[in-house]
Amino acid sequence: MTNEIAPIKTALVVDDGPVERLTGKTMLEKLGFSTRTAASGEEALALLEQQPVRLVLCDVSMPGMSGMALMKAVQSHPHPPLFIMVTSHDDAVHAQAAFDQGAYAYLIKPLRLDTLCDIVDDISI
Repeated sequence: MTNEIAPIKTALVVDDGPVERLTGKTMLEKLGFSTRTAASGEEALALLEQQPVRLVLCDVSMPGMSGMALMKAVQSHPHPPLFIMVTSHDDAVHAQAAFDQGAYAYLIKPLRLDTLCDIVDDISI
């Protein structure tokens, strides 16, 4: 990853589900973000190495590199993005693990635009 700070309204949506990727991308674009997508943690890591972003909307459970592993992999970078973890499993243990690892928020699918808007407004991106 480069040492540069990503432009303020940039995001990466990471999910192995194509519908979920499109939903996240569409929602973030409605909130004014320039958004890219990745279908896996490995693909996301490669994209983040090429071009940093300020926000990552990331599925927790994916084949290969999980969302949690991706978040951990980029935390040591000079300007790590904020992570909003997304899952279909409402589980307090996994949510706490995500927060302990550095997640800013933990959302349950299906995503709601108003909830995502509140989080993005709260973090002043």
